[in-house]
Amino acid sequence: MQNPSGYLYRVGQSAARHYAVVQLPLDRSESSAPPAANFEPRLSAAIGDLSEQQRAVVLLVHGFEWRKSEVARHLDISESTVSEHLRRAITNIRDFLEVQNA
Repeated sequence: MQNPSGYLYRVGQSAARHYAVVQLPLDRSESSAPPAANFEPRLSAAIGDLSEQQRAVVLLVHGFEWRKSEVARHLDISESTVSEHLRRAITNIRDFLEVQNA
């Protein structure tokens, strides 16, 4: 091992990520419209209609901008399972909202 201090730092950083509270940035200066007007009103119901695992994956990947590898590690599932949950969840949301694939 060339850099044991760097290794320990990185291991500690990764372990601490599990306990970190992720804050979403809220910059309302770009729009004078209320926050509810910035998204599809039925989106909440569409997300609520997902399975617990799909909902967690969608919110972590798209809401908190986590990488799939981070989500897999946090949920203790494989990265391919994260991808599959994400694909199915997006399909279910599109079906619920009656949105055609672009």
